[in-house]
Amino acid sequence: MIYLDHAATTPLDGEVLKTYIEMLEEYGNPSSLHQLGKRAQKFLRQAREGIAGLFNVDDREVYFTSGATESNNWALISQSLSHREAFGQDEIIASSLEHPAVNKTLDYLEGLGFKVHFVDPRDGDIQVEDFLNKTTDRTCGWVCMAVNNETGSILPIEALGEEARDRKIYFHVDGVQGMALLSLDLRKVFFTSLTCSGHKLYGPKGQGFLMTKNLKRPLTPFHHGGGQEFGLRPGTVDVPGAVALCKALEIAYKRAEVDAKDDEILRETCIEKLRDAGVDFEVNELKRQSPRILSLWIKGVPAQELLMKMDIGGICLSAGSACSAGALKSSQVIESMYPEDLNRGSESLRLSFGRGNTLEDLDSLVRILAKG
Repeated sequence: MIYLDHAATTPLDGEVLKTYIEMLEEYGNPSSLHQLGKRAQKFLRQAREGIAGLFNVDDREVYFTSGATESNNWALISQSLSHREAFGQDEIIASSLEHPAVNKTLDYLEGLGFKVHFVDPRDGDIQVEDFLNKTTDRTCGWVCMAVNNETGSILPIEALGEEARDRKIYFHVDGVQGMALLSLDLRKVFFTSLTCSGHKLYGPKGQGFLMTKNLKRPLTPFHHGGGQEFGLRPGTVDVPGAVALCKALEIAYKRAEVDAKDDEILRETCIEKLRDAGVDFEVNELKRQSPRILSLWIKGVPAQELLMKMDIGGICLSAGSACSAGALKSSQVIESMYPEDLNRGSESLRLSFGRGNTLEDLDSLVRILAKG
């Protein structure tokens, strides 16, 4: 089996798996006052401090969650409601390339009376100027993902963050595909909220974080219960998952340069091999690109048909967002990027590279695509 779907999920790193298994034996509840509880609390504190240290934030600004979907919901709903209550601001501006976890949350906020304005790519990129042109005194926040999950395009969050800071509005970044990316240092970007999912970087599923800083209004609880996560995210914390997530992030940032080089070789070699094989394709991308993801428009062939052939050939990849897999709908992201190409959104494949992929893997892929 050839796995080229790392943007959907990654296997557990060997060191992370070892850490995770060891921590499963630490069964104490970190909220308990006895020795086992205090021991669990120590491990949880160390994991939180480790992640906070990586991003140079206070450890009280890191909240463990079930993943980016929960984190995106929490960050957007909390900040939007608090800004409307405090300042009367009820408009949100977002890129048109966001993940469903963000778009569906924005739909929910529209149902609560917020107005959401979307910015489409223009001249090969999301333009900061277009965010600025849509901004009024009623704008409470901007929303832009770090790296698009379907095409791997790196969005201009550095420039957007600086403008958001100057205007004292919230700036939410879905950072899932941008963690430990050599060409984009999330640790230097201005944001008020940033989200992460462990299983996208060789960590455990069901574990992520919401990170906040520069908040104009305090974060509010997403649901209600006990006093865990500083009273803001109740429920017994998954200590093994938190420790494993911290380990996965530490490894990812240590390996960032090596992983980027390996992924770049795979990406460029794949494009070269497809051209040499005479495959009729174009690359879906904006001006800046993550080497981890390669989105291909295979002209004239429905993605559903290609996915079936790939699966029969033992190759795992996707047509787009994993959360939309199975829906078999044309990609809204690619339609937004290429509105003039009517079939492009339904004829595109996503390859996403990772540790363990080889150049030989690409030969099998190219053979299938060359047959049509």
